[in-house]
Amino acid sequence: MKIFTKEQIGNKTLFKFLGIVYCWKVSNKQNSRYIKQYLGGIIKTRRYSYPLCCDMKQIICLCNFKIISIKEDGINRSTFLLNYLINKQPLLNIIKKKFLKYIDRKHDHIYVLNANSGEIYLFFKYVFDKFLEKNNSKSPLIITSKKYHLEIVKMLCPEIPCLYLKNYYHNIKGESYNIENFIFYKIFSHEHFLKVEQEARTSNKKAHYLTAIFETLGLNANKVVPRKMQVIAQSEHAMLEKMNKIKLNLDNFIIISPEARSCELLEDSFWVNLINNLAQQGYDIFVNIVEDCVDLSGAKYKSCSLSYSEAYALALRAKKIYSLRSGFTEFLLDTKCPMEVYYTKFRHNNITAEQIHNEYGLLSLPDINPELIKEVVYE
Repeated sequence: MKIFTKEQIGNKTLFKFLGIVYCWKVSNKQNSRYIKQYLGGIIKTRRYSYPLCCDMKQIICLCNFKIISIKEDGINRSTFLLNYLINKQPLLNIIKKKFLKYIDRKHDHIYVLNANSGEIYLFFKYVFDKFLEKNNSKSPLIITSKKYHLEIVKMLCPEIPCLYLKNYYHNIKGESYNIENFIFYKIFSHEHFLKVEQEARTSNKKAHYLTAIFETLGLNANKVVPRKMQVIAQSEHAMLEKMNKIKLNLDNFIIISPEARSCELLEDSFWVNLINNLAQQGYDIFVNIVEDCVDLSGAKYKSCSLSYSEAYALALRAKKIYSLRSGFTEFLLDTKCPMEVYYTKFRHNNITAEQIHNEYGLLSLPDINPELIKEVVYE
């Protein structure tokens, strides 16, 4: 029996000592908030990180009485004891103390990835080379705190070193910052995402999230030379082994991708009916499920866990892809596999499905064959 264990029940995490719960944590990933309670609630910790903003507040209470509070504003971290300021330090010092030791001094410019798969794919495919040229980067380094970014970097720009730092600190205001002889460029800032969402709300059909990336970085969007995705040989081999285990017919299959983090999920029955109709036409069905938030009871399909690069290698062989609009959709564009993509409203703000389609439409991207993509808007 392990001394310390952790159990996940929905959005609640139980921390146990010799099987006895001594702490529990309730999280909300969408707005980065959590509550922790120790010893039956005698000690409580509340943390609030505000969406599209660098502000953060953490409160530690003893018997519901506030003892310590920590506040960040994108520039400084201030610590209070019983409402009295006891410490204030620049946030850049946190990066300097915790992370600078991992960075080789030979590098001049550090590109810090602070986005999900869709924007990261667009950046490296369409924007990165122009940004390197503008900055006159001699020895660039990429830093990420998400492991799947490593795969995207390896597939689109394998010649650039990429460093994974799990807990890298992102809550610094602005598009860039300097520490010693390094220049850090944020890809992308909170201010950038706030601008893109505002554009979507105004329903300005001339606006587009790729155009916004060029504007934020001060680049001209003309004469873009897209990078080409490279298949990772080891990932293709691993994918083939997994497909052999689940007995997927690689000569006649379709990929279904029903999940998304930002867009509202379609009804489970929609996917069940789609899967059953395609199966009746003789296709084998592979469903890409990550969060396990869709109930496909009554549908016959195959599934297994795939890395990003393995999923890409699989999609190269598919007859067609049906997907809820997500960052995973962009990632599969280079496969040239026919797609049917469904746009729904954002879950946690007032951006409609039509506005999402206008701002994040795939057919507005460069080097896209419109005959391969069908976009469907669901209000």
